[in-house]
Amino acid sequence: MLFFLFTYINNYTTCQVVDKINIMKNILKLLGIIVFVTIIGFTMTACGDGNGSGGKIPAELAAKWYLSQAAADAGGADYSFEITSAGKYQGGGSDTWQDVSVNGNTITFSVAGHKISVASFSVSGTILTVSRESFGNFSPGLYYKKAN
Repeated sequence: MLFFLFTYINNYTTCQVVDKINIMKNILKLLGIIVFVTIIGFTMTACGDGNGSGGKIPAELAAKWYLSQAAADAGGADYSFEITSAGKYQGGGSDTWQDVSVNGNTITFSVAGHKISVASFSVSGTILTVSRESFGNFSPGLYYKKAN
């Protein structure tokens, strides 16, 4: 094997060998860049945006939600739950924050990456309507937030 390599190299001048080595180095660099970009692309595709599996929390959904409009307008501590724009959910009276994500009109609650509740919702003014629950313990019904 070495004999053939030595014979191959001897058939070229020193400049030709250096040129071939530089071309091979450039090809390897190009392949390395392609692999690197491919890995980053797949990583970005596989990862979410920090809000779990869905998209950003709509501004009209980020609020403390109450069981009545009167309680919401009073702004007391007896809210039913809170959803933040950072994709967090906390039930009223609980110290535990869960992840929440939104995809279209579906809201998903999860803990440590595991879905615990999925429901359909709509927001109109100060009223949140949870119309259907796929599974979990998020109760369908009407919820209210403080009017601005």
